[in-house]
Amino acid sequence: TNSAEERTLLIVECKKRLMAAVGNGGVEKVLSAARDLERLAPAGEAEAKLVGGEWALLFSTQTDKPLAGLSNGDESVVNTINAALYKFFFKFAPFLAGGQDRKARSSPVATKNQQLVDLINKRVDNRVFLKLGTKGPEIKIRVVGDLEGDDPLNLAVIFDSFSIGTALLPTIKLPLPRPKGSLRTTFCDNDMRLSRGGRGGIFVLKKAFSG
Repeated sequence: TNSAEERTLLIVECKKRLMAAVGNGGVEKVLSAARDLERLAPAGEAEAKLVGGEWALLFSTQTDKPLAGLSNGDESVVNTINAALYKFFFKFAPFLAGGQDRKARSSPVATKNQQLVDLINKRVDNRVFLKLGTKGPEIKIRVVGDLEGDDPLNLAVIFDSFSIGTALLPTIKLPLPRPKGSLRTTFCDNDMRLSRGGRGGIFVLKKAFSG
């Protein structure tokens, strides 16, 4: 129908606006576009099966308002992991934390953020790769944990290990005291996902396709 076609076009335009905001580093514009996309096409049962797989983190921030009905509970998973990693990144290299400073194109550090969501085995694997210059070592940071819950759109995340290493040095792996937090997927299609933590953090992710 025309209304369905119009809605599809609106979703496409909204996604373009969100990607443009992410690319330009405008936090408020990202949040505005994300809210519009969530209102226009909220994730439902049909989208739940799309949550699994490998995703690339494009943007993250903890500045938005919490979602109603999403408990922040023991949100130390956000405070511990994101504060320990992302706040460090925001301070010393903001582009590592999802692109808040897209003007830093000349930085000698190349980065890649990935998240693997395994709905079958109920595991999540967050990885950050840092390449220091063209000939420098690659640093790999991993935070791995369990997923709890039967609804892929509304999961508890319990991280249990943290590791950091390079090809030149042994990987250092540290246990975590199983911090637990909430993560709700508010929009998801074949190539984009929006997820929120209990304290208002938003994550914009793009599907990582092989080949």
